[in-house]
Amino acid sequence: MPKTIHTATAPNGQTFKRTSQNRVYSHIALGRRCKVEALRRANSKEAQVSDGRNWDYYNNCATGKATYSAYVLSGSPEFVAKIKARDIESGKEFLAKHPDRAAYIAQQHAERLANVEDTNFDLWLDLGWASRTDLALKNAASHASKPYWAETIIVEAVTK
Repeated sequence: MPKTIHTATAPNGQTFKRTSQNRVYSHIALGRRCKVEALRRANSKEAQVSDGRNWDYYNNCATGKATYSAYVLSGSPEFVAKIKARDIESGKEFLAKHPDRAAYIAQQHAERLANVEDTNFDLWLDLGWASRTDLALKNAASHASKPYWAETIIVEAVTK
């Protein structure tokens, strides 16, 4: 049985394609990311707290203070020792690159901001294909309720 090709074009000219063996897709929901929300997340206190906890984890690994209860439950003492040695080495490598906690948090923050600036917020992303208009509208509406989408739309597909 030949495959059906469904195509849709976003307002900026981007094209989206989907093939199907036995289904017909009449619409696609598209979304554009929100730069304001991306910046809010990049600058959030929660992200910086998470970065600090990540640094603490590697510091605990490097100093052998990490807890290994999950490993103890899953393996022999030899296995736990092997995993602990691996984690100590991994922690030491991390601390060699990032010896200062505050500097690490600042670096992660700067990387998040750079990622936001490098993102093309004019691109449309595929949020899902639908076989009916009402399903496409429902999908677009569910995504529109999320703060990280600046805009959601549905586009009619062309079937070949």
